[in-house]
Amino acid sequence: TDAEKKKLATQKQAATVINRIKPKIDSLMGMERANRTTAKAWPRTPKHTQGASAATEAVRFCLQDNMYERQRSDAWENMLIEGTGGIEIIVKPRKEDDYKIIILHIMWDRLIYDPHSRRKDFSDARFLGQVVWMDYDEAVALYPEAEDVLEEMQTGSSTYDDKPRWMDNTRRRVKIVELYYREEGGEWWYACFTRGGYCKQPMKSPFVNEEGESEHCYEFASLFVDREGGRYCSLKQLLDVQDEI
Repeated sequence: TDAEKKKLATQKQAATVINRIKPKIDSLMGMERANRTTAKAWPRTPKHTQGASAATEAVRFCLQDNMYERQRSDAWENMLIEGTGGIEIIVKPRKEDDYKIIILHIMWDRLIYDPHSRRKDFSDARFLGQVVWMDYDEAVALYPEAEDVLEEMQTGSSTYDDKPRWMDNTRRRVKIVELYYREEGGEWWYACFTRGGYCKQPMKSPFVNEEGESEHCYEFASLFVDREGGRYCSLKQLLDVQDEI
């Protein structure tokens, strides 16, 4: 307690803290690394064996090319400590009929999601998105048609503030929101905007699932969800034990 720390300080003693939480989190992170598995496609019939092998190699190449194990571990760490982790999966055109699949971990304090969602995998969410901070000149190069819109700067809440906060404000930074939202018909739409307006006009999501239905590009997950929809992590289960110590 603060009183105990003050007393120790007057005695010129250092406070000794027995931290039971960090070793437990380290153990759970190590468990994820020790139990990693890789993708494998199985043939439905003997004649599909070669096709399954080709699918396996294609998926494994994609995961290795994106260092997926690291992205997965980072998301798992966010789930353990902050409660929710997220990954973005996008397709980037390289040349004619050639595309590159990109898998990116999203920091926990950049995630946007429907607060009414109750599922751990956000399958019932009406909208999902992320906050992106970038330098003004970089944003203008990426969205040249929205230069006047990007002139409007916003710092927003402390959760979505740019990091680090102690930097001076001579470096021009702009906050951009990328949002996928579901319309009444069930179709997913995409919008990119900042405080001043749209960087990209809303459009139907370019991603589709196996049935040809529109889809978003995010994979979010939470470790636990309470009855009120609040998302929390494994730390909550350790706080009483730590207080007891």
